[in-house]
Amino acid sequence: MSNSFTNSGSISGSNINIGSTLTNVVQSVRNGLPSADPSDRETLAKLLEDLQTQLKSVPEQVPNQTKDAATLERRAKELIDEASAEEPDKVEVEERSNKFKKAAENIGKALPVVAGLVPQIVSIIGNIIK
Repeated sequence: MSNSFTNSGSISGSNINIGSTLTNVVQSVRNGLPSADPSDRETLAKLLEDLQTQLKSVPEQVPNQTKDAATLERRAKELIDEASAEEPDKVEVEERSNKFKKAAENIGKALPVVAGLVPQIVSIIGNIIK
């Protein structure tokens, strides 16, 4: 299964690679988040891997949602980047969590599993930076 999709619609022939961003995010979680309990870190990494697996199926299963999948992936990266900061800004983490959840709503109708993963990811991040 390829995780690259070519579309000639509104994204005008661009290739959107679904999954590559989350691979880097998972590595960041496993190697970062120094304040996280190791079990929380591993659970978070696993949830992000599950999200990545679901998003990789978008180009074949729901090609009209490819842009939404790319947005969700970007929002996950933004959230993890802030949560991984030496001194995470709790307000910024909350704002990025809300954007991440909103992006999940857009694709969650087509992929309900995604809608279930995102709140779990946000909850663990909340526990880590409390």
